[in-house]
Amino acid sequence: MQKRRILQSIEVILIPFLLGVGTVAPRPSHAAVSLSPLELTQLKYSLKARDALLGAETAPVPTERFLNDSDYWVVTVVSSRCPCSAAHESRIKALAERYKKSKFAFLGVHANADETQEEARAHFEKARFPFPVLSDRLGQWAHSLGALKTPHAYIINARSGAIVYQGGVDDSTHPDRASRFYLSEALEDLSDGKAPRVSQTRALGCQIKRD
Repeated sequence: MQKRRILQSIEVILIPFLLGVGTVAPRPSHAAVSLSPLELTQLKYSLKARDALLGAETAPVPTERFLNDSDYWVVTVVSSRCPCSAAHESRIKALAERYKKSKFAFLGVHANADETQEEARAHFEKARFPFPVLSDRLGQWAHSLGALKTPHAYIINARSGAIVYQGGVDDSTHPDRASRFYLSEALEDLSDGKAPRVSQTRALGCQIKRD
């Protein structure tokens, strides 16, 4: 009887840790539902700081239209090392070009703590995204969004902060093998004045490294 009680006590202590319960500052298990008005303001402020942008030689400076006149922000958390993120760069750039004169403003966020600023800056200057890439060195935005992997895509209502789509760019780590193009589908639906047919999918790719 005493042995059974000891084993039960050990289970009570160990099981929460094995399940990831009760740990300090856990990584978010799912993305946020929305960004608060304060977070929206902070994001705009961060984008105005030129030294916070990666690929500074080639990335466009955020315009007033981008900051204040867009209906939606299309945010993709990206990496300078992840093969899956790199494989999706051309698809993300193509979407940004397709919708560059629309109500969508595209933005990249780089938050991997194990990738140096020099490495990231060199990569995104070479990648030549047609939109700004924000350096998220402290992981503030990745954490607020609940981003887990790269690439992890979000469409955010620029007025309310509501996240209307979150998840993968498509349904494969290799874009050429994809059969569903979730981010493209969500943008098409919103362009037609409809809610995205799918609002949340699983992000595929490399785990985001945080300090």
